[in-house]
Amino acid sequence: RSATLSFSLKLRALWRREHATQRERLQPGSSSIHYKMKQLQLLALGVLACASRAEEGSVRWDLSASSASPSPRSRVALGHQEQSNASGATEHYAWLFGGLKADGSTSTELWRYDVAADNWDLRLPSGSVPACHGCVFVSASTTSLHLLMGEDSTGAYVRTVYRLDISGAGLAWTLVANSGPVARSDHTSTVADGGDSIILFGGKNASGSPLSDVWQFNVNSSSWTQLFPSGVAPAARAAHTATAISDSLIAVFGGVDGAGSPLNDLYLLDVCQNEWTNISAIGSSVPGARSGHSAALVGRYLVVMQGLSANSTVIGDTWSLDANDFLGGEVQWTETVYASDRATPAARWAHAAVGFEDQMLVYGGLFSSAISDATRGTWTLKYNCAGVRALTGLSGVLTDGLGSYASSLDCGWLLEPLRSNSVLQLFILESELADSSDVVYSYDGSSTSASLALSHTGDTLPDPVISTESSMLVRFTSGTSGSAAGFRAVWRAICAPGHEPQSDGSCTPCDAGSFKALAGDLSCSSCGKRAYASDAGATWCKNCIRGSVANSHSTGCNCESGNYRDRGSCHICETGAVCPGGSLIYARQGWCQRERSIYDTSSKPFELCCDASECPGGSKAPLCNNSIRTMQINGTDPTPCGVRVISFTPNTFPLLSATVEVWSVFSVAIVLLVAISVLVGVLIGRRCAAKRVEPETDMTDIAEEDGSQKKKKKKNVEGTFGRASARYQKITPTDLVTPITPRPGGPDAHAATLDSKFAPGQADSKFEVDEYDSKFDVDELVVESLDAPKSTAPPDAPAPQTGGPTPPSTPPASPPASGRLGHG
Repeated sequence: RSATLSFSLKLRALWRREHATQRERLQPGSSSIHYKMKQLQLLALGVLACASRAEEGSVRWDLSASSASPSPRSRVALGHQEQSNASGATEHYAWLFGGLKADGSTSTELWRYDVAADNWDLRLPSGSVPACHGCVFVSASTTSLHLLMGEDSTGAYVRTVYRLDISGAGLAWTLVANSGPVARSDHTSTVADGGDSIILFGGKNASGSPLSDVWQFNVNSSSWTQLFPSGVAPAARAAHTATAISDSLIAVFGGVDGAGSPLNDLYLLDVCQNEWTNISAIGSSVPGARSGHSAALVGRYLVVMQGLSANSTVIGDTWSLDANDFLGGEVQWTETVYASDRATPAARWAHAAVGFEDQMLVYGGLFSSAISDATRGTWTLKYNCAGVRALTGLSGVLTDGLGSYASSLDCGWLLEPLRSNSVLQLFILESELADSSDVVYSYDGSSTSASLALSHTGDTLPDPVISTESSMLVRFTSGTSGSAAGFRAVWRAICAPGHEPQSDGSCTPCDAGSFKALAGDLSCSSCGKRAYASDAGATWCKNCIRGSVANSHSTGCNCESGNYRDRGSCHICETGAVCPGGSLIYARQGWCQRERSIYDTSSKPFELCCDASECPGGSKAPLCNNSIRTMQINGTDPTPCGVRVISFTPNTFPLLSATVEVWSVFSVAIVLLVAISVLVGVLIGRRCAAKRVEPETDMTDIAEEDGSQKKKKKKNVEGTFGRASARYQKITPTDLVTPITPRPGGPDAHAATLDSKFAPGQADSKFEVDEYDSKFDVDELVVESLDAPKSTAPPDAPAPQTGGPTPPSTPPASPPASGRLGHG
């Protein structure tokens, strides 16, 4: 049990920290994905934190039907014991001793209650033990119980400790201690350390004064040791309860102090650390001050039942809290709500109770302050659903009970929160239902005749359900074949669509101009610029008509600036008019408004005035009349004013007007014309430049020289130089030693003499041609004359032998008109 206590503590601490941080950082109503994700995380944490509360709708009471039972009595000693039978199954028993009978006498009877058989039987042990009331009965082992102190039949306070041995065939009382703590009554004794010790706290002494001392009784040595725990100790008290929530943790609640005032404080005693801790409560929902009540651990819940309040008033409520929360130093109390169609115990005090597994057994008590008003009823509280429970809180947990659910169940919860403008949200957090006959239903209303919102079975968790009404009925039914762990669900009341939560927990309608479409949203949102909500509590916004925007409060729409309202629609402002927005439209300066029928849509309502001084414009400007000369743009008989305007004289040119659309089209046309002109000029210039010089490059062979590859470039350069065109004949670098003589008869103004640039034998020298700022790496230069016939010999033909017969010379052709030899 101790290993699982920290889970709820960590969960609740995480919820509180995240909620405090995100509430400051996130803006309610934000539609960002980040905010929605964080909102979902916070919701999940909140649901899980809420799930650690007691299952307020899963409690039922069953009255014992045993024909034999102890007589009516109060202030009895009641202890629980569990044993294993021959088959290994655990059996639970309750042992009852003594008590104050209705006639005022003190009983010496010993009774045993068999929980499974629902039967009381009177037991007759051997040995002698005095009658007592206000004493305590505890079970430290499966073979014995201890009876500690109390008042005897004479009203004397005793300090004795008796052990009841229940092993073997018979029962026997044995006195094991008669020293240690002072004699007392209305104290508490709680088993700790796995049954090795019993912790005694408080009570009242023989003089009636409450006590606050703590003692430890060693079961094995039957000796007492006083403890002095550190921390803030509870005040002296009697008629309180002390409940073990683990082997070393004991919860002390309520009682009556020295002034006779009832208490409702809660303390935790850590036996291992020998330390007291005051446990605070979350919120204002806490049990009232009381004494003479009962408390027991049922499952993981500490249940406090009924008691006596101030002014001797008997109270009949039952409260519970999650024992896991003790480690966090604060707990959350929940008042238990019972099924309306089942019997429940009447209000009582001075009764006794013990807890085991998922049940709490209650016996006896007083209905009033009179000793004679005692009862003998035996009640069993179970965390198992039965009947229909009406829940009016704002949140809670629904479950079929602790442990496996029973067969043939049919129970329900009617959720009707006492908060207006709210709907219900249901989350199923755990689900393990055996078969299709075990079903959880959710109805969108207060009865099964309402629409069915959820029908769930199996172990797959369904999506959350949100009602449309202010109430929801949840129902669980189980079949006859077997059972499983069951289900656990969380419900909460949230503000309905069109309403947002306030700091006091109420739900108020959204203001006009805002809306909230979903019940889960945290706040209302503004309708925006082009939508409106005229009424409060809107769940959606209406769109403004075209050309209009919402007013400052988003409660309606007005035509925006540059538009005006006419016959229910927004129209673009007329030429010559000013439209500040809404329904306003009036002539601008230099224009006047014509008077026309509202059905006349064929003509324009504004005219351009010949003399701007006659038309001041504005909302109070006069209408067009015979005394104001206008161009009558829409008329059939233009006045001379119109002729003068068209003649573009200096006096009338300023009266011309064009709309924004006309100026826009005109401007775009000018820009396009300029761009096209520039583009055409660039293309023409580039074409001319290309014709001026067109170099051509031709790649030739790749030859190897000195073990490396070398590209040979053969260039045929063709160009235009002045008025002379030339082709160049092939020469080698060695030919350049001898100057080239210009053609006979040709002008020598542009004749080029190629001086020797190379020494003989320098075949790899570079020859640079500077014409047109071009550089070529050449091994041979081709020079051809326009007058010489083109050689047909291949470029690689061998040169003629020196000294051989000279071939006959060909007469030169007529020189070209230019008579120029191009440079190469």
